[in-house]
Amino acid sequence: MSLCLLLGSVAIFGTSASAQSKTEIDWDVTWEMLPAENAATVAEAQRSSGWMKGSGAASFSYDSQPKWLRYNLPPADNGRAFSIDNPWLAVIDVYALENGAVVERYEMGNRRPAAKRPIISNSFAVPVSSRVDEIYIYDHAESASYFPIRLSTVAE
Repeated sequence: MSLCLLLGSVAIFGTSASAQSKTEIDWDVTWEMLPAENAATVAEAQRSSGWMKGSGAASFSYDSQPKWLRYNLPPADNGRAFSIDNPWLAVIDVYALENGAVVERYEMGNRRPAAKRPIISNSFAVPVSSRVDEIYIYDHAESASYFPIRLSTVAE
């Protein structure tokens, strides 16, 4: 019984500490989508005029066409975490940009090793500095394409 009590205490305190370290940022999640046939690289995607606007969670069902998604991030004073709350995405590449320049690239998806994720999580989360103003996602479209996005600030 004391082991159960100890494990329960660890679970409660672990959850509490985790909940206090992050605060979700309230922002209008708007995105733009570009079919990958219009751009093979981030630089080509940036120059393209074929972007289509959307809002809320981007959803493309079982569309097998690779695509780019672009998110403009609100200004921030501290570092943040950008999360895609869909663990079923097979293969995605996430690019963090500052003033149009790629500063970080992450290869993720459930077909890639979880140990290589920058933030160990059930979702696909990446650290984002306060200077990052755009996120580009290349969706290889090997699974259902649904992108519920969450942006959190990390307490210092």
